[in-house]
Amino acid sequence: WISDNEGWICSGFLGEIYHTTDGGQTFTTQTTQYSTNAIYMLISLVGYAGGQQGRVYKTTDGGTNWVVHGSIGSTLLDIDFPPSSDSGYCSGMTGKIYKITPSGISSMYTGLNSHLYSISLPNGLQGWACGGSIIVHFNNGIWNTDQAYPSESYNAIHMDSETTGWAAGDNGIIIHTEDGITWNSQVNPDS
Repeated sequence: WISDNEGWICSGFLGEIYHTTDGGQTFTTQTTQYSTNAIYMLISLVGYAGGQQGRVYKTTDGGTNWVVHGSIGSTLLDIDFPPSSDSGYCSGMTGKIYKITPSGISSMYTGLNSHLYSISLPNGLQGWACGGSIIVHFNNGIWNTDQAYPSESYNAIHMDSETTGWAAGDNGIIIHTEDGITWNSQVNPDS
């Protein structure tokens, strides 16, 4: 969502993306060649989506047209952009992380084989990604395995800053960090 009224949703089905300009009361259908799992709109005209076949799509007309911007080579699972940046990152299966710029995409070596379901970059200098039993940290231009966290399978991560964030995973686990390195379990009221 870029405002209270305008947003886009990936369907993960038949290459359909849904767009609303009335706060979700109605949606129009936009299409891509393959289904998408993640979308990130920078402004009402410019955004990126990706999913099956590793495709990264870009729009410069609010989604009327989605054109192939590149491919990460395996299914893309998540996209995130640091605030006020026109360059972002996407993660996917088999440890794939790519940088997305206005002109294309480029691979970032992780040395991992784990599926990276979620990625979060609170700024352009540091980022975190997770998937399976892995949480990795981007710092000083490389992806590091410098995180200390409970053993579990993680599916989502969100960082508010370079030090504060949360991750969630299987069996209702929720973990929290206040230093960007050490993660501690939190109580899940639904577990």
